[in-house]
Amino acid sequence: MLKKIYLLKETSFLMDSRLSAFIGSTIIVLITIIACSKESIENIAFEEARLEYENARSDNSLNEIAFPEQDPGAPLYARVTPITNQFFVSGETLVIPFFRNPDCIDPAFNLLDFFHVPNAFGCSLVCNGTYLIEAQDPPDIFPAMAHTISTHLPIWFVSWSDFQAAIQDGKITIEELKALNPQKGIATHYEEYLKPRFNNHQIVIKAEGNVLPGNKPFQLNLHHMGDIMMYIDLKM
Repeated sequence: MLKKIYLLKETSFLMDSRLSAFIGSTIIVLITIIACSKESIENIAFEEARLEYENARSDNSLNEIAFPEQDPGAPLYARVTPITNQFFVSGETLVIPFFRNPDCIDPAFNLLDFFHVPNAFGCSLVCNGTYLIEAQDPPDIFPAMAHTISTHLPIWFVSWSDFQAAIQDGKITIEELKALNPQKGIATHYEEYLKPRFNNHQIVIKAEGNVLPGNKPFQLNLHHMGDIMMYIDLKM
């Protein structure tokens, strides 16, 4: 009788051990699948944008224009505006990429207005790239697509709640933004695919670099469509 009880207990212990091992393995697999799925979503969106741009380059109805070699680039300083809700927020952090030297920005300009013509052209670009536009379109029409790259693009990381408080009056200048004590990073690799037209607006960004001082590394991946953030992944 005691032998049977012992065997039952041993069998129960083995089953519990195997069940625990199975559950543990399942959890590890699920975590791996979720992590891989997130990375796959990011890579898929970026790869789709890249392929779409490459395919569009073969369209004879589109001209490819290089900036700043053939064009001064868009008359803007930074991607932070209520226009199509371009506030890139990860948790409590607002991410602001700058396309022109922040030190050159007109101190009176409201960054939320986004475009600053012609003043923005007086500030040097910190990026380069190309855009595709219909051959018959005038130069003041948004291009169909644009591809931007940089190895030294400033990206500032700002408290989202502090930023929201600062723009209660509907504006924020570069000096007011500096007063929010942003963490200032430099993207040593920045790549962006953009569809700027409002009926099909889309932004895909992949960036990595370091936050100064201390050279703390960061990675950024995001996909913004219309006025909706499809995903954003910021690692700091």
